[in-house]
Amino acid sequence: MNDLPYSIITIVLCALGYYFSYKQYSKSSFTVAVLLLMVCGLMLRVYTSSDFFLHFWDERYHALVAKNLIKHPLIPTLYDDPILPYNYKNWTESHIWVHKQPLPLWTMAASMGCLV
Repeated sequence: MNDLPYSIITIVLCALGYYFSYKQYSKSSFTVAVLLLMVCGLMLRVYTSSDFFLHFWDERYHALVAKNLIKHPLIPTLYDDPILPYNYKNWTESHIWVHKQPLPLWTMAASMGCLV
């Protein structure tokens, strides 16, 4: 909850920036309007990327599953070839990864597949 004052300040500053951007757009000052939009967008992105509760492990596993989905699109595996025995009843121990819905994983796999 220590983050709440910074959240409120960031949202208020961005709302003011968007308001002044609209005012500049109304005055046909497009360069200033676009610049204000970019600065406010950057401020929001920097604020959200500095979240202390983002975990490196979470996205790493989803990216690995998306990479494996390139090879077999209908089976979301965390490990293609499990080395140790696993409990198929516990999804955290299984080699099939059902932590996230398939559509976001397919989207990630499609974007990775374009790079390969």
